[in-house]
Amino acid sequence: MKEIIEGLTANLMEHIGSSRPFNKDVTGHVDPTKQLEDAKAHALNKVGCEIDLYTAGLERAMRDAQQHRPTSVNVHGPVGILQTGDYSTASMTITLDDTSKKEIVTALETVEAAIRDLQDTPFDKAELLELIRESKAEASEHQPKTTRLKGFLLGIATSIQSVAALRPAYETLKGALALIGVPLA
Repeated sequence: MKEIIEGLTANLMEHIGSSRPFNKDVTGHVDPTKQLEDAKAHALNKVGCEIDLYTAGLERAMRDAQQHRPTSVNVHGPVGILQTGDYSTASMTITLDDTSKKEIVTALETVEAAIRDLQDTPFDKAELLELIRESKAEASEHQPKTTRLKGFLLGIATSIQSVAALRPAYETLKGALALIGVPLA
């Protein structure tokens, strides 16, 4: 860039020197060669600053890239799927074998017995017992609909989680939910 500016300035200086009004010494007027030299110095300074800014930006980007370390993820506890990054997707297939289905039904029977023994409840006891009955029926199917079963079990767990007398039943249900990929706290 400097060579281009120098070449243009030299051509203009030659033109100014050969032009009729400028080849004589004219006092009291602005010297066009001095103005051209000033403009050249300003242009070279501006180009130099822009180059300095550009290289500083590149150096910073390089420094940031070198400092960027890969992300580390430490997972503690049961995790079915771990996703990272924009637009990441995953699918999880849950297959319940006969043992798992029996454990879910046993957990539901434990919850059902605990609810029947309870006198005062903050929920509709009959409605929850019907939900448990439907959950047991779904879990006993040859191929249970896991999404439906999850919904039933989560509804039951949410209903009983705040009742202190049902805490052991809740813990049992929590284990049944883990079998279908829903970890509860």
